[in-house]
Amino acid sequence: MAQYQPHSQPNDDDTSAQMEAVQDPLGRLDQSSPAYLQLHPDEIAAIEQIIKSYVAYLRRSASGASSSQDKVSRFIALCTRLASYRQQQSSEAALFLSCADLECICEALDGFSKLIRRHIPKTRQRDDMLLDLQRLRQALTKMLSAPPSTCLTDIFDQMWRNRNLLVST
Repeated sequence: MAQYQPHSQPNDDDTSAQMEAVQDPLGRLDQSSPAYLQLHPDEIAAIEQIIKSYVAYLRRSASGASSSQDKVSRFIALCTRLASYRQQQSSEAALFLSCADLECICEALDGFSKLIRRHIPKTRQRDDMLLDLQRLRQALTKMLSAPPSTCLTDIFDQMWRNRNLLVST
């Protein structure tokens, strides 16, 4: 299970991302697949800001190549979806991301981390932030490497085992 634990204990003002596993539709805590995430709206906002910062950097450094424009368009589309989701989200909703979304976020995290290393003087706060970004990146990478059908397979297996209960009622 991919879980991200921030370096420091979060408080109400802390916008560091913290991921928690949530229950699957059958009510079990899903230990086998990290496909379900629960993120606080502030955590989603932090991811949005990271992506927006990276997009601003890409726009300044881009030579106008179509590949750069395509990349910027993907980041902007993801930011728009995250913003929409954040505004609608209840505290118990799960955020579902595609593999392309996860790859996009990972790319933005990598680029943002490089910018921080390059432009912000070394301090404990900077190092803590970089460590938190690295942990988030590792959690997302773990999600990308997980078998995509694990959770669905568990659900279908459970439904198959309970089919007699469904027929008899």
